[in-house]
Amino acid sequence: MSLLAALLGLAVTLFRPWARTLNRYFSFLVYWMENLFILSMFLAYELLVAPAAFVKIEFNLVTSNQGLFTMIFYSTVWLFFGPFLTLSIVLKDFGHLAYILSMHEGCRQAMGLVDEMESIEIDPRLKLKVYNEVRQTAIELYIELRRQIIGSYKCEAEELVI
Repeated sequence: MSLLAALLGLAVTLFRPWARTLNRYFSFLVYWMENLFILSMFLAYELLVAPAAFVKIEFNLVTSNQGLFTMIFYSTVWLFFGPFLTLSIVLKDFGHLAYILSMHEGCRQAMGLVDEMESIEIDPRLKLKVYNEVRQTAIELYIELRRQIIGSYKCEAEELVI
């Protein structure tokens, strides 16, 4: 992965006009490498759980109080068609997950829906002022917490001496 990042860095420095396109393709490559791992783990999990689900459904069919003939009929039908139905459900689940992961811009945009969150333009000076206030508050909280921690250590040290 670091080799790919180094090659991308080299390509970006050599081909400056294509930097945005190269970065986008590299991010898609990393995204899908991660997703292939997730998809393979999901498929493995589904395939491991599917036999247990098949056996549980068969057990429920056998232990139901529907009458002997009905139980034998449903149980036989499930024994023959159940594996195919179970496999089709696993593949549909896998397909739905892959479809959801392929929505790079989000579900709402992929479905053609309007984004309800409108972007509000904020004055850069106001943004800077708020940022500096938050920064100053965080620094003051850090200093106060540090005083309290150091003070508690001093109190413990005094108790040990006494």
